Amino acid sequence: IRLLMGGSEAFVHHRIRYPHIPWQDVLLPARIKVTVADFRIAPKRVAYVEGAGDFLDEAIRKMGFPCQVISPLKLESLSKSEFDVLVFGIRAFNTVDALKDCRRHLERFVQEGGKVIFQYNTSQELVSQDFLGEEFKISRSRITNENSPVRILKPEHPVFQKPNKIAQSDFDSWIQERGLYFPGAYDPAFEELLEFQDPGEKPLKSGLLIRKMGKGSFVYSSLAWFRQMPAGVPGAYRIMANLISF
Repeated sequence: IRLLMGGSEAFVHHRIRYPHIPWQDVLLPARIKVTVADFRIAPKRVAYVEGAGDFLDEAIRKMGFPCQVISPLKLESLSKSEFDVLVFGIRAFNTVDALKDCRRHLERFVQEGGKVIFQYNTSQELVSQDFLGEEFKISRSRITNENSPVRILKPEHPVFQKPNKIAQSDFDSWIQERGLYFPGAYDPAFEELLEFQDPGEKPLKSGLLIRKMGKGSFVYSSLAWFRQMPAGVPGAYRIMANLISF
């Protein structure tokens, strides 16, 4: 959509500053992208621990969930009476030193009925090597083709059923890649829910893993939410709504 200010076309000012070229000021026509996504949510209170700056918390609020950014230091007292879901930003376990000893706090929260959702972390320089158990190991595997085929391994799982019925079409119109740094080893208690395959490569089944513990669940997803949500991909919003809601 073209933006107007006072009846005239609006522009965005970009400054290009590099030592090897003359500095430049560029005006580009201002545009805003509007996406219509049909989805429902269940009432859940979300706590968010920031990672390396993915802004998923903004998307969560736009979906209608109350979402509060919290300090990693609050995990020690995190309570199901205050929050239903805890979400970590991308590469949180690569960049936030305060998460080094958080495992016991996360397990307590899940045992009480909470849900913890992890986004991708890289395999190097983790602040904790066992935040999801000693068996959990992150690989460098990724799915680079954003149009690569997707197979829903357990279509009857609640995460694909409510509050939105997830179908193959929800993986249409993704951008740049499907996911990155897929887990390469993990406890068999984790359910493998999706299978992806780049052309000529072996299939990967760890893009979405869910493990029940006590009254709650751990969710680990190496899918590229940090690309899909800002781009307004409808299916990504529907799936994320289910991950938080189910």
